[in-house]
Amino acid sequence: MPRQLSLDFESLENRPTPNPQTEPRPQPSVAEVAESVRPKLLEILKQPTERSEIYDQLDFDPPPGKQEQSTDVVEHLLQELSDADRIVTYTEEGRMHYVLADATAKQTSLIRPDRQIVFEDDDPAYWPEPAYDDNSITVDRPRHDIDGPPHRFVIHCADFVEILLSSHASSDYLRIGEALEIDHLTTRVLVRIYDDDDYEELWIPVEQIFPTVDEP
Repeated sequence: MPRQLSLDFESLENRPTPNPQTEPRPQPSVAEVAESVRPKLLEILKQPTERSEIYDQLDFDPPPGKQEQSTDVVEHLLQELSDADRIVTYTEEGRMHYVLADATAKQTSLIRPDRQIVFEDDDPAYWPEPAYDDNSITVDRPRHDIDGPPHRFVIHCADFVEILLSSHASSDYLRIGEALEIDHLTTRVLVRIYDDDDYEELWIPVEQIFPTVDEP
């Protein structure tokens, strides 16, 4: 005779249903969080960055009770990049700095690394829009030249710059001058060009202005 099963439907109906909003979710591992913040860290490390600044710029929020995870994640990524020889570290004023190795290679060929920005992609179509500033203006140099690899040159007021001029004989020559004023509408810079004890001030298109470490 087949065995009969007796089901307690009342107990089944009264059984609590799991609530996905109250049930604890499994927390992501350090490796999983590291993968999610890796692209941002690589972007940060294109420029030399202190360890404390890395934490500030990543700005990810670990779950409650897992605040130490942010330290674990950064350490995990820095160690991984270091093991793969992808980052260079150095100490400046007693503080450790980190920078991508390929960014370092590009930076060493620049005339003014503090005024020339090198991006990961050499194609300017993928470069971010320049920040607007009344006291500075940028010019993109998309080709390798004597000033370095493809880069964005930032000209600040009070900077000394190299200017490519054309004489009346139509021969080009270089002069050193001081940037005085920016005109964003015409993308020109008012430059004071010194000549012994005298000087002249000219509006120069940004395309004719280049970085220099020299002073007049």
